[in-house]
Amino acid sequence: MRFQASHVLLAIGWLSAQALSIAIPFSQAAAAGPTAISRPAEEAGIPNQPSAPPQMGAKGPTEAFGCRRTFIYQGEKLPCDSNLDQDAENLRPYLKRVPESIELLDRYQASRKKTEVLAYTATAGLLLIVASNLLARSSTGDKKTTLRNVGWISGLTLTGGSLGAGIMQLHSNEKRLDEAVRIHNERIPQDPIQLQLETQIPL
Repeated sequence: MRFQASHVLLAIGWLSAQALSIAIPFSQAAAAGPTAISRPAEEAGIPNQPSAPPQMGAKGPTEAFGCRRTFIYQGEKLPCDSNLDQDAENLRPYLKRVPESIELLDRYQASRKKTEVLAYTATAGLLLIVASNLLARSSTGDKKTTLRNVGWISGLTLTGGSLGAGIMQLHSNEKRLDEAVRIHNERIPQDPIQLQLETQIPL
């Protein structure tokens, strides 16, 4: 049950992964620029054959910086979160005998969804930095410097503020999950639940 020291790490990982997963496709598309026009196939002496469309690989599940939450129940180690999100939904069948714990779990999940707004706000800050850099490329002199400085200062402020608020909110929310498990263990001491957090860096 004791993994409060890792709450901040979990919060940073989750928010950063949310923000980057939204921002990276936009930044890559913006920075790509126009593609070069190739010579006609007849001029190059290459038969004009239709090309196959690019293959789109299936997107597999991602882990936020290798953070994986588990819990131990009756000597068995089980995953805490569902396959969709870090929502602690797998705890529900084990907490259902204690209504107070279920109520805290519901509040935990509802609050966690609200933090997604902060992830989008942090993404807006990152996109603002990218946009200012692209606009500065087409400008000269003082205007170029002004665009870059305004974009970086505004973007870093927006991203940093959103991440800071999100980290504090997620940290407070994780305590709510701890409280749900603590109440369960007090009411049903013969079947305690022990929360765990495994942190690893995927290579």
